[in-house]
Amino acid sequence: MSGTVNKHVALLSELSKEVKENRLMEISECEQTLACGPDKDNTVSKVQEILSLPNIRPKDALRVVALFCIRYSHIAERNIDLLCRSVKGRYLLK
Repeated sequence: MSGTVNKHVALLSELSKEVKENRLMEISECEQTLACGPDKDNTVSKVQEILSLPNIRPKDALRVVALFCIRYSHIAERNIDLLCRSVKGRYLLK
């Protein structure tokens, strides 16, 4: 039983580390706001803020931009170049 508890603690510690290092809570909050939030006025700035955070994985950045484009296609047309450059920069860095 002791071995099982140790494995459980080790797994939780590693998952917590991943969440913290990759800023997954902030990304999740942004995704929820994009999917369900009524406030479209601050959406572009929120997405840009998320994309500027350190340690954001490129796949997470791309997912946020894709969700933004799906939800706010009328706004995305004006901002898609800026957002895509932010994601492209992440792929070049990693």
